[in-house]
Amino acid sequence: MARLSRLLLAFLYLISGILLGLLLLEGILRCNATLLQRGLAWPAPVDPPLTVSNYDVRYSDADAFYWRPDLIHPVPEPDNRLEARVTYETDEYGFRNPAPISPRVDAVVLGRSISLAGHISEPWPDLLARRFNWRVFNLSQPGSGVKVKDLLLERFGLSRQPRWVIVEVVPSIDILGNHTAPKFISQQMFVPVVQGLLRRQMEEKPIATDQAIYPLRVDLPEREVDLTCCLHYLDFFSLDTQSLSQSQDWANYSQELLNIIDTARASDACVALLYVPTKPDVYFPLAQHPEQLNPSLREAIPYRLNSDGRIEPSPGEDISVDLVRQNALAGHDLVESFAREHDLVWIDPNDAMTQSVLEGQDPFMVYDSHWNQLGHSIVAEAVIQALSKATCP
Repeated sequence: MARLSRLLLAFLYLISGILLGLLLLEGILRCNATLLQRGLAWPAPVDPPLTVSNYDVRYSDADAFYWRPDLIHPVPEPDNRLEARVTYETDEYGFRNPAPISPRVDAVVLGRSISLAGHISEPWPDLLARRFNWRVFNLSQPGSGVKVKDLLLERFGLSRQPRWVIVEVVPSIDILGNHTAPKFISQQMFVPVVQGLLRRQMEEKPIATDQAIYPLRVDLPEREVDLTCCLHYLDFFSLDTQSLSQSQDWANYSQELLNIIDTARASDACVALLYVPTKPDVYFPLAQHPEQLNPSLREAIPYRLNSDGRIEPSPGEDISVDLVRQNALAGHDLVESFAREHDLVWIDPNDAMTQSVLEGQDPFMVYDSHWNQLGHSIVAEAVIQALSKATCP
């Protein structure tokens, strides 16, 4: 009996120690956001302040390798070309801006990794600043949903009295994303840490797999492309505009967008929504032989609207390339209608990106769904044109 009591006491000590350790870890991570992997720091910036880094980005550095390396053929070393030479500078808060931040700015940018663009030297906010001679405060952070954008605007942006607040919109991620604050940062760390460790191993020993489908050869008008894309977008394109508009997910997301709009307007700022074209938006509708895209759907799980008005996975149902092509702009059209309804400036680079592909160019990274330098130049021009025509007191 005494032995059992000692074992129970030891077990209680062990559990108490684990819980205290997790609480200590949680406190450390919340106070030191730069210790976290990208995407886990909420709502603080993830880069240390006042730094300048120089590095190269090659094909094999793409996010696609980080998430699903089993679907992508390893890049042979002779073909692992240089995609960009990057100079990355952080301001006094850890955001990607030259320091110091001016007490007053012309525009605040709220985005994800797309507008942060750690893989190129001049993301579109920098191009906008140079073209207009503006002071642009880029508050973009990896993985930041609309709720985080609102918090970053209130915490860092509004005190700079911006004339414009430009909100990056990615319907395929934003509408179905989790818009509430995570209760515990530490519980989110397990999967990213394991992925990071595995990635280091794979960089040392690239793994060939019979399951790999990318790069996927696709015929476009007048040329062929080797397409690597869509690893976390395709499920969304099983939904049409009507299903999206009737969902509770859209109701929640649009309400959170309205919170940002109301917050910005209460500080006399004008608001613009920047639509983010993705590879499926651009390349899928252009495919001359849609059946060539069929392998990309192998891992896709379609969504449906359930009886509670929530969008949920529906593994038993099929998703086809024709359905994806048909719904490629469903989210785009829904958010555009929202922008018109609420008198927001709508910035849409989709047609310009599609035209660049038809002209033989590619505005995306080769092994990744993020825009390359050409893509950011196209987006900057779309932003410049839209804001030049807009009326903002």
